[in-house]
Amino acid sequence: MYLRRASLREQAVFTLVIRTRNETSPGLIEEHVRGYALPVIAAGVIVAILYLGRVFFITAIFAVIIALILEPFVGLLTRVRLPRPVATFFV
Repeated sequence: MYLRRASLREQAVFTLVIRTRNETSPGLIEEHVRGYALPVIAAGVIVAILYLGRVFFITAIFAVIIALILEPFVGLLTRVRLPRPVATFFV
């Protein structure tokens, strides 16, 4: 049993080649084995970034939600011909 590198066409895929024990059929059985290390590491890095930056991300999400909720009221006051900064101050 041995591993060989895949061609450029089969990027990031290793092929496991197993020789058969039957001497009459010298054929090879190929089974594609995919490396899972990179996706697992990437998921771990994403989880770590979200965990360490949770205060920033929670604050930013709440700010966006509040801005989206208050936007119709600001738009209503701008239709009444108030400048946008003044309408924002009142809301």
